[in-house]
Amino acid sequence: MPQLDIVTFTGQIFWLFVVFFVFYSIVLKQILPMLARILKTRQKKLDNSRMSTDQFGEENADTANAYANLVVSSLTEATDSAKEHAAVSNNWISESNKALQLDALKSSNVAFLNSVKQTTLEAKYINNLV
Repeated sequence: MPQLDIVTFTGQIFWLFVVFFVFYSIVLKQILPMLARILKTRQKKLDNSRMSTDQFGEENADTANAYANLVVSSLTEATDSAKEHAAVSNNWISESNKALQLDALKSSNVAFLNSVKQTTLEAKYINNLV
């Protein structure tokens, strides 16, 4: 077998070292610095992304708190306004009812009471006759 020929060992070992040294030099001088640059760039991008994500998270929390405060204040204001309008409406209804009872329905109420009185008197008279 030609690979095991002792005469060619020195030449094969020499070329093995030459090729290995050239390959090692290329990897050490060109490929490894390029890979290191790529890894550093990726790490910087990841750090910037994490930082911006943290900032968005804080901004999101601030926005959520502001929204919750706005909802609570709006609800309180709406409740107070509804209570105030309900009180005003109740007062208006009471005053309108009193005015109606005193003015417009007074004659109707008097006529109704007179008819009840007359009906009661007639019923008593009929009971007395029977």
